Amino acid sequence: MSKIDVQFTGVPQFLRALDRAGGSVRVFMSNVAEVLDIEAEKETYHPGKDKGTFAKGNTIKHDVAPGAVPLSARAFTLSPIAIAVDQGRPPGKMPPMKAIRRWAGKHGIPEKRNTGGKVKKPYFYIARAIGARGSKGRQFMAKGLAALQGKMGVMIAAWEQNIKRRYDG
Repeated sequence: MSKIDVQFTGVPQFLRALDRAGGSVRVFMSNVAEVLDIEAEKETYHPGKDKGTFAKGNTIKHDVAPGAVPLSARAFTLSPIAIAVDQGRPPGKMPPMKAIRRWAGKHGIPEKRNTGGKVKKPYFYIARAIGARGSKGRQFMAKGLAALQGKMGVMIAAWEQNIKRRYDG
């Protein structure tokens, strides 16, 4: 599984008090998980390079830890193809021919090419090259985390304002 966890550590008593003061930790952590999911999905699409299949679907999911005051949230994928795209593929074994054939078709690569009386299947050569050299991971989950980290200051400030309004109002 390819996943990113965001956790509060060392502050459970503080968070419980904050939750009682009206600063719903569950809502905040749910927002954190959702932003992480959205940012990771954004990183899967690069116009001109791919079709954005992961960004269009429900490949990346998110959830929050159980309990009244969850201390962690995560974004993750269970898709073996998404994991291979995210983390890369080490050399040694060819990827599934069916997946490469489907990918090639979506990218305008013909299923068969007739050259000099021989019928060649380009997707086979693509799969063989990936098997021999491996593939570089796109690291969209880590890039999603980096984008989330850039937004955390604003998210925490908004959370703080919400708590102040509830506490003062």
